Amino acid sequence: MSRLPLRLFAPALALGAALPALAAAPAATGPVVELPPFLVAEAGIPLQWRYAAFDHFEVLSVCSDEATTAFMGQVDRLYQELDYVLPPEFQLRQSEPVTYVLCGDTMQQRLDRDIPAQMLARPAASPSAPPMANLRASFHALPNMRLRDQDAYTVFALVNEQQIETTKLALTPEHVQALLEGRVPQLPPWFVSGFMRLYGSILLPTKPAPSQGMSILHQDGAYDPARIDLAPFVWISDEEAAGLRAHPRAPSPLLPLEDLLGAPRPPADPAEADHYHQAWVSQAALFIRWGLDARTPAMRQAFWKWVGLAAAGSVTEAMFRDNFGLSYAQMRDELGHYLATDALSEFEPSQGAPSPPSIRLRDATDLDIARLKGDWERLETSYVKQAYPALSDQYRDLEQRTLRRAYDRGARDPRLLAVLGLCECDAGDDAAALPLLTAAVRTGGVRPRADFELARIRFAQASAAPAGPAGGFSAAQVASVLEPLALARTQSPPLIAAYALLADVWFHSAVPPTPADLAPLEEGVRLFPRASALALDEALFEARAGRWAEANATIDRSLRNATNDPDRDRLIQLQLLLAKSPPPAR
Repeated sequence: MSRLPLRLFAPALALGAALPALAAAPAATGPVVELPPFLVAEAGIPLQWRYAAFDHFEVLSVCSDEATTAFMGQVDRLYQELDYVLPPEFQLRQSEPVTYVLCGDTMQQRLDRDIPAQMLARPAASPSAPPMANLRASFHALPNMRLRDQDAYTVFALVNEQQIETTKLALTPEHVQALLEGRVPQLPPWFVSGFMRLYGSILLPTKPAPSQGMSILHQDGAYDPARIDLAPFVWISDEEAAGLRAHPRAPSPLLPLEDLLGAPRPPADPAEADHYHQAWVSQAALFIRWGLDARTPAMRQAFWKWVGLAAAGSVTEAMFRDNFGLSYAQMRDELGHYLATDALSEFEPSQGAPSPPSIRLRDATDLDIARLKGDWERLETSYVKQAYPALSDQYRDLEQRTLRRAYDRGARDPRLLAVLGLCECDAGDDAAALPLLTAAVRTGGVRPRADFELARIRFAQASAAPAGPAGGFSAAQVASVLEPLALARTQSPPLIAAYALLADVWFHSAVPPTPADLAPLEEGVRLFPRASALALDEALFEARAGRWAEANATIDRSLRNATNDPDRDRLIQLQLLLAKSPPPAR
């Protein structure tokens, strides 16, 4: 779970800067501790929550319907605009809807007031306490947060309802990078680094600098869905770019394409290696910009086809020539010419203007509130537990109250049960999680992580009491773990931990797996081509079955995809071992 910021832009300043002062201890008395919002349902007048589901979003809001619709309409448009330059098939997609929890910015004072009194008290000093624990900290509730789990994420935002029509939202670079890095099969490193280097210049907002986000708005403030402006391309830095312009006949600064698309080969000298890395990232961005600016639709299509090929595994120059009709050396020359001319200044998307979503709000039910607000509070608890462990108990109490209120009234919705089970997993209580996850998964997969956690708990039970011959798992134990793992494979995103657990199951099985049994593991190796540990497991199973050629082919393929020396060393050691004798036990 990680925190990703949500950035909101008002006409001339960040929305957060216009919020009223936060109620807390004076800053001079100690450090400021920024906590996730702590919104107690029972405090004061009950909140009137509204709910809507549309496209791949769910929203729970206490704002007016007009403000909620306007806010979420902007959010939906931002994702549609991102699709113009980053096709949806190259973004993270989740079975779980993206959830937004919206409150009016007038609630900021309440968020601070709802922070438990225990948090505002001076912590007891102890020899092991961090320095902050000996000071009177000032606790503030963060106004905007994006919290992520392995299979879902939720955004909390304070909305200025009076300025909603003039507030400009933006997808932050951190969020766009998460969409790239979470995509399965994994995108090649050059594409992720290059796109993020290019991202700040792709879409120019009216007021904020390009690095602050994106919106299809031109410098004159006019909205034109048929044209996207791009800032001039900068090679490494303004100084480096100026040097290239001043010496157009100087040797090309571009690296060989083998370095960009294959394995980087930085110099040994640290200073030279740093410059090499900057050139590598700049060249990756240049290649992507060239791909967006392909002179014909067929060439642009070839570029995106190449990204897909590179994500699927190792690529060769022969594949590159077949795709582009150019060798690596010829493409390097092409990019060098492109760098000198910087031809692309605007981009014409093939789609039309973003279509407004159909958002139908209704009163939220107890189940809606428990499931969405409770899951958000679960993520808050995990965040606080990592950042401020001593304060996490209050957040866990809040999440339990939110979730149990609907559960105690008889709600048994599988998605609610899944969230309750994940709460117990996050708290380390597998015994409490097991019946909840079992009930949630009984009617089919609900979300990838819930399915995985149920399989993990069953695996731990089988490991504690193996029922098969020679201390291995019995057929029934194997089946009990594989059942939820199979459900997890039907949902998005695929979890690499689920495929690793599948390999562990078969290593513990009293009966060796058949090739059909290992098909899901082979799928995992294809989806995560740079996960050397999965490839090692697959090669071991193939070798044990006497499929020596297949085992060596798996190792060779993984060696081409390995991203670090330790992984390469393990793969080479296994290859040498297979050449000498049958493989050892794992």
